[in-house]
Formats: sequence, structure tokens, C-alpha cells
Amino acid sequence: MKRRRRAALLVPLVLVSGVMHTLCARTTHDMNLDGLLDAHGRSTRDLRAHVPAAPRPAPSAATTDAPLWSGFGPDGGDVTDVGVSPVDANVALASVSPSANGGISGYDPHSGVYRSTDGGAHWSPLPAFESVWVDGLAFTGDGTAYAATVNFGLWKSTDAGEHWTTLDLGIGPYVRMRSITVDPNDGATLWACLVANGPGTTSLMVSTDNGATWTDRTPADSGEQRDCDGVAVETGGTHRVSVIVNDWNFIGHVWRSDDGGAHWSEVTDGLPPYRFHAVAFAGTRLLVGGGDGFGDDDVGLYASDDSGKHWHSLSDASWPQLAVTALAIAPGDPQTIVAATIGRGINRSSDGGATWQIEVGGTANVATNAVRFAPGSGSRVRVGAMSFGVLDSTDGGASFSPANAGLHELTVRSIAPNPLDPEEIAFSFESINSGGVYASVDHGAHWVLQDLPSARYSRVAFSPTGVLHAIFAGPTSATQQEGLYRRNGDGSWSNLGPSMGPYFESRLGAVLFSATDPDLILLGGRDNGVAGAAGSIWRSTDAGATWAKVHAGIDFDTVTDFERVAGGDGNTLVASHDGQTPPQVGGVLRSTDGGTTWSDANDGLTEMAALPHLCQTPGPSPAIYLSAMTSNFDSGIFRSDDGGASWTQTAGILGVLLDVACDPFDPTVIYAAINSTEQPVLRSTDAGANFDVWGDGTATYAAANELVASVYHGGTQLLLGTSSDAFVLQGSDVVFANGFEGP
Repeated sequence: MKRRRRAALLVPLVLVSGVMHTLCARTTHDMNLDGLLDAHGRSTRDLRAHVPAAPRPAPSAATTDAPLWSGFGPDGGDVTDVGVSPVDANVALASVSPSANGGISGYDPHSGVYRSTDGGAHWSPLPAFESVWVDGLAFTGDGTAYAATVNFGLWKSTDAGEHWTTLDLGIGPYVRMRSITVDPNDGATLWACLVANGPGTTSLMVSTDNGATWTDRTPADSGEQRDCDGVAVETGGTHRVSVIVNDWNFIGHVWRSDDGGAHWSEVTDGLPPYRFHAVAFAGTRLLVGGGDGFGDDDVGLYASDDSGKHWHSLSDASWPQLAVTALAIAPGDPQTIVAATIGRGINRSSDGGATWQIEVGGTANVATNAVRFAPGSGSRVRVGAMSFGVLDSTDGGASFSPANAGLHELTVRSIAPNPLDPEEIAFSFESINSGGVYASVDHGAHWVLQDLPSARYSRVAFSPTGVLHAIFAGPTSATQQEGLYRRNGDGSWSNLGPSMGPYFESRLGAVLFSATDPDLILLGGRDNGVAGAAGSIWRSTDAGATWAKVHAGIDFDTVTDFERVAGGDGNTLVASHDGQTPPQVGGVLRSTDGGTTWSDANDGLTEMAALPHLCQTPGPSPAIYLSAMTSNFDSGIFRSDDGGASWTQTAGILGVLLDVACDPFDPTVIYAAINSTEQPVLRSTDAGANFDVWGDGTATYAAANELVASVYHGGTQLLLGTSSDAFVLQGSDVVFANGFEGP
């Protein structure tokens, strides 16, 4: 599914001249455990608590010079829609969206369509959709499949998804679509929801001949309402159609037509003034869901018994979140409603919304995009979820299990080993406004989803005492706040702050624990929103009970990493920071008083030192290394032998460096993560002067987010978090606890 690029290799010292000051383009980059949890955060009840690792290739031989990278995280990805063929229930499709970058061009290496021919037990990517973002899927009664793409229009398959052709909607080659809906009364009639290019332009089209020709059915008075997000067609041949459209102020509108879209009336009065995501008919009742799951943009689920003239809320006080993304009505049973929510799983009602089962099937804290009953079935339900991919239920939604095998699209943002237990590893993952933390106590053989809100987590880290922490990076709401979270002994988590207000007002991503003072913690990042945009460092001397902002830098700078300089009194600290303000674009800060005060330490750095990260070598005379972009297309490795006071460039590298890691045993061995989808890690054995590709394997990689070098049973292991999985590499010198070499 990834667009493949070659790594930049063989990189001797190349000093960069003519450094550009403006960076044109840079790349960085729960299920609720419903029941009791043990000391590791493992649930004793939830069937999803233990997730086996994804299948991985066999380890390389112990004598191999370039050992093997192995994917060892759970399968998953950001699934925007799911569909099952009504002709062959074994054929299913799942569309995958980009988790970070897509949506502007509609072309992203983490997008596409996966296909299953065994009922969702295993998935394989469809080559035709490589790097194409697909937002919606649909099957007609004869098994014809349709895919609504972003900027590449509508695609059609008449052979169960094996081969695809594009359809001409007659409005240009780069049509940006949101969904495709098949008329339940007539499989030849298709409704296409589009993102309009401007006021009064097309946002809704209909075809009555299987997509051969199309007619504009955009509501004539929709004006600035540009984004069509869903269409519902009433059964029974009434010709009644409803469409939801959102304007550029993220306010939703509902339109009704009683004559197949020839004429429209807006029926929005009585609904909250926020964005709508879902529309459906439950018999003759019209349902609309929406909301964004953060701030106060609450909608939930509303119903109208008179085609939109009057509305009443179906989402009662039992709902923990009023943000609906999709709706499904059981075939032949309009009283059974299943609602997908942005961050709190699946809600289900069997009495038309009078009462609800909340977060059913262990889906609490899962961000869900799509929910569908299998054709003709009131018991088989499939869910498309952010990060978790496809969830499957055979009991009408009472319980769900993952159906993800082969979906290698989980974005791993940060990865960390426990310094006291080499078998314990944790990583954070994220999607658009959602994510979570997995932890393993058996070196990745099984993973346990932590009991945290569905949100972005920018960093995981273990304290020197082995306590797991995670940085919550948003989105925030009245019940979940950004900041540092700590896992308690019973598996629960506590928010330590710092709190800057009720909404998303900090963007933190770096953490440093004191090796000698368990109460001293530092956090780095920047302010956000009404708090401003200054690069910031926070300091706590009471284990997170209170915080002081000890550094406020230039607006839109971001503190990215910390190192405590080994030796001396332990009070010398170094922090790297990204930036965009000349004359120094990114660089280094330094403190000699335990992080109380900070000053610039850029002596020897190029004027651009963007996306910087740090590591420190072992031994009695440690050096600190910095990786950074030195121009729009080049990067450099820098070394400091005086505790970060000054720097010398040791190597120039063609490409974007994303992280650096120092070998825990050998001070001359340095690793660097580069933005390559084939060979993402480089190694130097001469103190950073020259680098070569390090690691071999059969997997197709994605851009690195974090690279960690750690001790594992007497040898070095590398842990790599990427935008498609977590990977591990173990050198040939690793001796395992059982006395044998191997994983």
C-alpha cells in the first residue's frame, strides 16, 4: 500500500551551503478494558485485552551482518468504510484513510482499499488503489462494488473487487467524493456526495443507469453549503431522499426531497448548529447524527417523524459523548439502531432509541467511522474504526472482535522499553483525533490496550522506576484533557497535567525523568490555541502534582527531545527544538541548573536545524548527538563533546532525518532514522562520520516516527515506530534468556 522510495545512502561529510530559512515541506512523523485490570493494565474480562502480534518473518541467522527488521505490533489501520457483497458473503472491502497527511491531495502512501475473500478473516491490499484515499464503499444487489475516492472520482468493479474502472461524472477528472449510496429501491440508482469547489457548485449527483450518466441534484439554495456528507433514501418507492451538507463554518444542514431530488426543502430548524456526519431512514423516520467529540460541538442523534418538520433527540443522558459518525438500521427491523461515535465506540438500541446499550461489545474509547449490517442479516455487524481497522460482530453488536489480519496501517507515534524489564514494551498510536497506547510484557508476543481515552498520544516513556507514562496530545473535551498521564499500580491512569485550561491549549511531545530525583519531571512542546503558540518547557518537582513553565520560546517553535548530560552534578540538560523563524530555524537549548532556566546553545549548528532529536553515548566520556534537517532536502548529524555547549557536524545526509539513537554499548555506533519507505534506518560505526543502511527484511516500511536503541538480554535491539507498524531489530550479538539466539 505504500509508495516506495529509495533511501539516501553512503553519506560522508557533506557540508550544506546556502541554507534556506523557509522549509517548504517537512514530514514528522480502546477498546475500553471493560472490567478488572491487573498490575500491567490487562483486563480480566474484555476479549480484546490480549491482542496477538502480527505475523512476522522468521529471524535472520545469527551470523548475518545486516539483521532482520520484524513487524511485531498488532494489525490495524484507519478504516473509513466497510462493505460486504450481497452475492458472496466471503467478499468484503475495507477502505483505509491516511492517518496524518491526506485529505488535501487525496493521494497518500497510507491509503487504499483492502479486500477479503474469507469473510474478513484475512485482508490484502488492492494494487489499483495504491496510495489513493477512499472515503466510501457500496455494493449493489448484484455484487457490483463502488468506491468513492478523494480527488480521483468514482470507481466501479463488476468482479467482486478484483478489477476496477473509473466512471466519468461529467464534472472534471479530479472529483473529490465523500460517499456513494445505492438506492435501496433500485440498484441502478446511485447517489454521489461530493466536496464542492465553491459556492453554488456541484455537491450532489445522481445516476439512474449504474453510473453511465449523471445529473446534478445539488439543492439549489445551498449557497455556501459545500460538503455533502451523506444521503438517505426511504424504502417503499416514496421517492423521498434526504441529504446532509456542511458549510465552511462546520455547521450542518439537512435537505429533503419528495420527488427524487428534483426539488428540495431545507429542514434543519430544531437541530444543533454543528457538523452532521450521518443520515438514515429507520422505516419512515429520518435520523441525523453529528458532532465532533471535542469542545462543545455536541449533536448526538436526532429523529424526525414528519420528514424533518420537527426534531427530537434520541441520544439521552446515558450517552458519554454526543458525536455520531455513522448509522446502521437492522434489515427488516427499523427499531434496531446502531450508532458509531467518534471516540466512544458503538451504541445500540432495540426499541427505536427509547433506551440504549452504550459502548457495546467492549468498544468504549474506540473511534469509529462506519457501521453496517451484512446484507439481509440482523446479527452480522461490521465496524470500520480508526487505528483498530475492522471490528466484527456475529451477535448484532453485543460483542466485537478484531478482524484485522493483513491490515498493516497502524500509525505508531512513539515506542519505549521498560528499563527495568526488557520484555516490557509500550507504544502509542494515533489517527485523526484518536488513538491509544498498547503495552506488552512478553516482548511483543501479545499486546494489551491501555485504559485511556481515545485520543492522540504523542509519546510513551517509562520512568527510571519502571512506571509507564504517556503524553495525551488531544483532542480535549470536558472529560478528557491533554498532558502527561501516569499508569497506576491497578492499571488505571491519572492525568498529571500541566493544565492550561478547558480545551486543547498545549501540544506536548517530549518528557525527561530524573535518574536521581523521582519527583523531578520535565515536559516539552509548545502552547496552543488561546494559550498562545510559544515553544515551552514545563518542570515539576513534586512528581507532577504542580508544574511551572520554565521556558517560553519563539511562537510555533516546538521542543522535541531532552537529554540529561551524564557525569558531573546531573544538573546539565539539553533540549532540542524545532522551528520556522529565521535566522535560527530549530536548534538546541541548554540548562545548567536542573532545568530551571534555559538558554540557546547553537554554536556550530547550521542556521537550519529542523526536526532535531538527541541521543547520548555510553561510557565515561559521553558525547551527545543531534540529527536535524539542514536544508529543505538535506540533513546533518552533529556531535557535542562539552555537554551540549557547542556542536560539530560529523556527516551530511541527503534526505530527511527523523530521529537519532546511540548504541547502549558502543560509543562509536550511531543509528539514524531517515524518511524512506524501504530502508528507514542507517548505522554508523565510526562515531557518525559515515552511514550505511542497517537492517534487512521483507516488510514494506513507512516513515519513521521514533527510533530507540536499548539493551535486550546482553545485546542491542532497535525499536522503530512507523506510520504503518512497530518494528524490532536485534543484532547478531544478542544472547537470549534461554541461552539460545533468536527472538
